[in-house]
Amino acid sequence: MKKIFLFLTVSVLFLTSCKSDDDTMSIPVQDPFVGLWQAHTTFYNDNEIPLDDCRKESTLSVQSNGNYTMTAYAYVDAECHIDDITSGTWVNQGNGVYASTSEGDTVTQQISFEDDKMYIDEIDEGDIFRFVFIRQ
Repeated sequence: MKKIFLFLTVSVLFLTSCKSDDDTMSIPVQDPFVGLWQAHTTFYNDNEIPLDDCRKESTLSVQSNGNYTMTAYAYVDAECHIDDITSGTWVNQGNGVYASTSEGDTVTQQISFEDDKMYIDEIDEGDIFRFVFIRQ
């Protein structure tokens, strides 16, 4: 009798601790835009415009909560300094289209990702600008 009771107790514990195969675990997928990005190069109508060493220090920090901060560097009196810091919000609108808002202005850009690189494309009056960043 003790063996049957022990078997039933262990069986009940085992069965109640197991999850059903129907249970699904939802793993949140992080947007590829999220992360720390460093400026690499730029293109104007498919012509590369290399960045100087100082401009390559510029970073784009994108948080999963929808905020971003762009820190731009430039030479001032022959020394590399922070030239501008811009903060704002961003939204993934789908199909590689992202909208960013800063100081009340919203810009929509086409963004694509390949390995550790991010390509931001803007079209302005027929001219195509491409900004290339590398994930840090």
